[in-house]
Amino acid sequence: MRLYLKIALSLFICSYMPFCAMAQEADVAVIEKAEPAPQGAKMLGKIKIGDGVFKTDCSYETVVGEAKEKARKAGANIVKITEVKEPDGWSSCYRIKADIYYAADISGYIALQQHKDDSVSGSLLPDTASYALVYIYRPRSGVGALVSYIMHQDDSAMGRVRNNTGFIVRVPNTGKVKLWARTESRAEVSVNVVRGHVYFLRCSIKMGVLVGEPKLELVSPPTGVREFKNVRVRQATEPDTE
Repeated sequence: MRLYLKIALSLFICSYMPFCAMAQEADVAVIEKAEPAPQGAKMLGKIKIGDGVFKTDCSYETVVGEAKEKARKAGANIVKITEVKEPDGWSSCYRIKADIYYAADISGYIALQQHKDDSVSGSLLPDTASYALVYIYRPRSGVGALVSYIMHQDDSAMGRVRNNTGFIVRVPNTGKVKLWARTESRAEVSVNVVRGHVYFLRCSIKMGVLVGEPKLELVSPPTGVREFKNVRVRQATEPDTE
């Protein structure tokens, strides 16, 4: 009976107070630091995502994902980033501070995010191009720093992925391709390649039994551009595939 009353009370309160926790799959809009704060939204608080002793995956997209999760738990659906610290000599992690808000309708913010993604892609490659571009990069990290691996597209070697390096590959064929790499085990991602589109593949190493395992993630164009500019860019034609 007590449990029933507690659930009923919770549902009653949440029906009148929008700052109850959001569902895990609920959309959360992200407003970057340089963009204005949302108008007409209710500010619910401030959050901070930092690094940690045992934290190994702290790319920009990962910490933004953590911020979105914190926002959901607080009943917010907008994250307005107010401070960004990029990886430096003290930390290999991105660190952010943000204000969190609730708005009844965030569809406009979600559409704006998609427009930004499309705009970034369009600035790198016209949609009339006869090929796609894949930016392959590995941000600097102390985890498995000496371990490298060869990136493949289906049956073809594309280049060797090393710590704090990146390269760009033209992909003329369209349709579904597999990008994969192997150390003690194999990791792969599937990409539906479309001519005139740009893709960003973030590479890293996660803990394994012996030397570590590849970790491959497709990230959004704004995140990819932000992270790619911090790595040492090699020519895609470098014959470093042995």
